[in-house]
Amino acid sequence: MSRSTDTTQDVTAAARELAGAIAETAAYREFEQASSALRNDEPARQLLQQFQQAQQFAQMSGGWGGADAANQQQELQQLEQQVMNNPTLSRLFKAQEQLIAMLKELNEYMTECLGFDFAELTKPAGGCC
Repeated sequence: MSRSTDTTQDVTAAARELAGAIAETAAYREFEQASSALRNDEPARQLLQQFQQAQQFAQMSGGWGGADAANQQQELQQLEQQVMNNPTLSRLFKAQEQLIAMLKELNEYMTECLGFDFAELTKPAGGCC
């Protein structure tokens, strides 16, 4: 076996081990449980979809102005309040925030240990975003 193949296998094994360790964290398990709860809560899914559609419509029509803009903004705010008051959705958002915070902390640790920003390497090359 060549050295390149050995290195590739080592990196792959390390990545799988890291993924397994992440999957064992409380933050990841809570996110998975919250995601499952959302899949089983049809009214919460519908509310989230309604809110996302209202957001998209408001973004698309934002440049048009007019009397409807104020009504759209008010409707969007009301939907956002309903989303935030929904126990299933608020649990999911909280779990998502905690998982992201844990992954950012992990990235900082890996960056420190490896000497380069690991997450930066995963960004697409070029583009605007």
